[in-house]
Amino acid sequence: MDIFHEHVVADFVSQAQWNRWLLNQVLGPELVRQVVKVPPPSARSSDRMVWALTQDGSFSVSSAYSLVSQASNYLGYRVRLSVIVVLNRQRRRLITFFTRDLNKAVWSRFEVGLGDWTMVSMLRHMVLRWWLRKGHNVYLKFVYHMLPMLVCWELWKVRNKGIFYGRKVGWTEVADQVFQQLCDLLHCSFPEIACCFVSWDVLHASLVGLKRRVSILPISWSVPRTGFKLNSDGCARGNPSVSGGGGVVRDWEGRFIVGYSCFFGSLTSLHAELKAMLFGVRLCVARGFQELHVESDSFVLVQILQGTHGCPWRLQRVVDELLSVKPHFHEITHCCKEANKSADYLANLGANTEQDGVFDDFRALPVTVRGEITMDRLGFPNFRRKLL
Repeated sequence: MDIFHEHVVADFVSQAQWNRWLLNQVLGPELVRQVVKVPPPSARSSDRMVWALTQDGSFSVSSAYSLVSQASNYLGYRVRLSVIVVLNRQRRRLITFFTRDLNKAVWSRFEVGLGDWTMVSMLRHMVLRWWLRKGHNVYLKFVYHMLPMLVCWELWKVRNKGIFYGRKVGWTEVADQVFQQLCDLLHCSFPEIACCFVSWDVLHASLVGLKRRVSILPISWSVPRTGFKLNSDGCARGNPSVSGGGGVVRDWEGRFIVGYSCFFGSLTSLHAELKAMLFGVRLCVARGFQELHVESDSFVLVQILQGTHGCPWRLQRVVDELLSVKPHFHEITHCCKEANKSADYLANLGANTEQDGVFDDFRALPVTVRGEITMDRLGFPNFRRKLL
């Protein structure tokens, strides 16, 4: 069809009918019905390719494999058969990889009360035995999780050196390299450990001797510098499952202005956080609140709105709606959940009651929320307790 005829046809049919006719030229009827059900993207965002099987819309081999494994045609069967053969070969390599004398010697060097080796037949068993160990302090837990990965990595490098360069490495050299990397990672993660460890036995004994400490950190809600502050929160019983949202708006003196709770149905936790914030911002805009400071305890959501974190493609439309009213709030920040308790309670209220509500009167709020708001205004902190 030439350009002239396109303009003629467009004069007699609606844009939706014209788009449907174009889709019918390249897609089957069922696919066309599915496509037209999807609302078009907002004008402020450009089109992009999306791999629908992943959360962020980016292609991944694991999602492609899951798709292929569900296929029932001959090609899918051949692909699955090939994958099974490859996996079996890798499994035999792992077993051989683990049972060699050098590997046993390296693993034995770091053995600490794990019991009889005769019950361990695969690399996976040994790694799981380390990961499932319970350390009575954060340092031991770190070591028990990091050590098997370091051992596997160093043994893998030894295997490659032998195959590609013909170089043989003794088990003591491998064990020393594992120990050195473990010490470096331990010092980087816990700078308070300043002493140098001369051997694995000394390191482990020193960490076992450390008593478990309790860290108590006071966390306070802060008033906005000017204007109003919106604290929002979302909750979901699962991912996805029953969800709700809530929020509280206060002025520069900490005085209550308005609160809300919402029921969203079945959503993911991030989606609930996003919708709760959007509801609160729209409520503030409708009531003419200027210089709005938005605060959330969802670090990922704050990063998405600040443009430093990718947005899951399924939530892009809601993010675009929120960004369209961004000129109405001058700041968005992250806060700890201990400084967001009033919004958290209202979010759970919406999920539990399955109802929406807006609270204009402070006395209409649940008593727990009134208590949290009063304590925030007086400057009393909540406390975060962490075992070290």
